[in-house]
Amino acid sequence: MTNSAGDVVDLHIGEPVTIESMGSKNLEFSCSDIETPGTYQAQLFLWLQTEDGWIILGDSVATSFTI
Repeated sequence: MTNSAGDVVDLHIGEPVTIESMGSKNLEFSCSDIETPGTYQAQLFLWLQTEDGWIILGDSVATSFTI
């Protein structure tokens, strides 16, 4: 995630999501590194862990929010 100044801020998901629990589940994210009010942008990806490593499923989603 980046803020309006272009600084990178880590975004953490509240809990891991398994394939069995997908459906229409809301995902909650938290971030303890936000210190400056402003507009933040995040690029969200759906990752799948396989025996061969991690892969991205589908397209990413861009979102923004103001603090």
